[in-house]
Amino acid sequence: MALPTSSVSQQALKTTLGTTETGAIALCLSAKVNKWSGTKPFRSSAESYTYAELVAALKAANYGLNVQGDSTPAAALNRAAGNDEIWPYLKPQNTANSPCRQGDFRGYNHDAPVPYSSSASANNGTRGLSNGSFEFTVDQASGAEVLAAQMNAIKNGKWVLLWRVTGGSANVVNGANVSSATFPFDLAVQDLGTEGTYEACAAVLYNGTYYVIPNTYKTFRIEFLAPALAVSWNVVQWNAAMTEVAFEIAIRNSGNAAMSVGAHTITLRETTTTPQAGVQPSGSSPASFTSNAVTVPAGATVVVKTGTFTGITYNAAKQYFVTFAGPQFAFEYMAIEEADPDIDQ
Repeated sequence: MALPTSSVSQQALKTTLGTTETGAIALCLSAKVNKWSGTKPFRSSAESYTYAELVAALKAANYGLNVQGDSTPAAALNRAAGNDEIWPYLKPQNTANSPCRQGDFRGYNHDAPVPYSSSASANNGTRGLSNGSFEFTVDQASGAEVLAAQMNAIKNGKWVLLWRVTGGSANVVNGANVSSATFPFDLAVQDLGTEGTYEACAAVLYNGTYYVIPNTYKTFRIEFLAPALAVSWNVVQWNAAMTEVAFEIAIRNSGNAAMSVGAHTITLRETTTTPQAGVQPSGSSPASFTSNAVTVPAGATVVVKTGTFTGITYNAAKQYFVTFAGPQFAFEYMAIEEADPDIDQ
């Protein structure tokens, strides 16, 4: 429960803070003061304030907190990852220019929560693909009093997500303006191709400076796993007249649960160059089509398409490949064998 906004007795302060300290100076400087309360003792040369003046002065002074910023995303992430307190509380100094005012405790809320929190949901990728991702959620606590939208240093900025993989460069994802953001909100990072430990935090970008938001720094792992799905080429071969290519393609699921496979493009490639390992064959594409989406049961194989490329004439000066590409496979390909002249096709 917040203290009254009119006057506050020292006994009420001692009870609220849970301290035996006595005197206005000791209470104003007490280590038990909750810095996340919207009103509390802070540095100011004024001898006294009305309650309305106190509220306005605290907002103008960033709620008595030292809101520190950095000129680069990397420096801001380093600050977030460090052990130093973010936004330290600047208590009055008990001097003529910074007196201890017992009246600053008017409206003080000892139970005011840390205003912001975050969570990170990581999605592991598939080996060979750049499909790792994570979603970063920022939330504002119910009853929070130290609000970014009212904090003089950052209220005109915009929310951003700062992130990097360990040893990598810092990156920025832009979010909503501080003045218009609604909570919780998500900031997503997709198409990650690097395995490792990632770190991320929320910040506010204002006038070229990044202000880390306390209590939002997170670390998490993204790994790239062996794919449970694999392409199986059952038939890829010319007919005897060397004018058609027959094929049969299946999807194997070595996982423990059924997996849906989206539509994939199957393309015939003709080229004069043998592709390098791990490189998709290039060259002209005489024919292609899209397979249907299927669901492959756990531990099973399903044929996704059976068909024939027609209207093609074999050229001995070229090599031929069939490629299979789509959202769950970077690409898979198979060289097309020449027909065996001893086999009647």
